[in-house]
Amino acid sequence: MGWVFLGKFGIIWVPIVLILVSGHSDGCLEGERRGLLEFKDFLKSKGADADRLLPTWVDEKPDHHSDCCDWDRVTCDRATGHMTELSLDNIIHVPFADSRIWLINASLFLPFKELRSLNLSFNSFSGWTHNEVFERLSNLRKLEILDLGSNRFDDNNIFHSLGALTSIKTLIIGHNPLGGYFPAHGMFPSIHFHRASIILCFSFYAVSF
Repeated sequence: MGWVFLGKFGIIWVPIVLILVSGHSDGCLEGERRGLLEFKDFLKSKGADADRLLPTWVDEKPDHHSDCCDWDRVTCDRATGHMTELSLDNIIHVPFADSRIWLINASLFLPFKELRSLNLSFNSFSGWTHNEVFERLSNLRKLEILDLGSNRFDDNNIFHSLGALTSIKTLIIGHNPLGGYFPAHGMFPSIHFHRASIILCFSFYAVSF
């Protein structure tokens, strides 16, 4: 509240409302924080030592709420609190000789609506856990960079689900045991290859163009 001087017309009292506009200052969003903890639980369910690999990913600290924007491998937009980058490369630490099959649960990434970069390289992943992965991945409308390099994808059907990511500009799939022709018919129904911004990095064992 305050006073306004009106010159010769005198002084009148009027309420003055101050509106302060500031950026997001409460850390990461709760839904996204829970999503990261669910991913950690997923790793544990697969036998990974997630507490050692992700020591900063804890639900609460003894003295205060745990801000996931400060966690390892996580990058946030501090103005909004949304996660924009997840660097989950080499997160499982599985020896290459390990014959276990690791499947990605795509629904674990659905809370991260503003995600722009996702690195899942060097994890021995070989596929998705659900047939409806196309519909699930289509919700990541901001994702521009996806690194699936150095995994164990051996089926070109992986590209049908990746075609749901219409915002992708860089897709890295090098060092996977994929073979055959690329691009196969209908493999990327939503991605236009004439766009110069799309970069595909391959290292197939047997490839024909």
